[in-house]
Amino acid sequence: MPNVGIVIACIPPVLLALIQHGLIGALVVIVVLFIINLIGDNVITPQLMGSGLDLSQSVVFFTFVFWTWMFGAIGALLSVLLTVLVKLILETNDETRWLAVIMSSNKEKKPEKRNTERDERNDQKTSPS
Repeated sequence: MPNVGIVIACIPPVLLALIQHGLIGALVVIVVLFIINLIGDNVITPQLMGSGLDLSQSVVFFTFVFWTWMFGAIGALLSVLLTVLVKLILETNDETRWLAVIMSSNKEKKPEKRNTERDERNDQKTSPS
């Protein structure tokens, strides 16, 4: 169902090509638009989403498939949002922060250690007064 928009958007240029250049021209327009859409959906969009949200391209793709499988069309629409939410939750816990680093698009950047209340209490206990 998400591909209905591209079909509707292709009708005017295909009809125009059919009128001006015949059947061969219309087929060429269909093939070119299909290739542009394929590259845009499978290469450019995941790359832009991944770099802007600090998620790797493969994570964006695989979580899209996972959330679509879990929740159907709604999961497809919310897949990046749900993935960012999961990544933020993983970043907040020391035991799961390594998973957030794996999901990140920038592997060289190490997540900064968050100073929690527990760390502050430990620091106060160990420091001599």
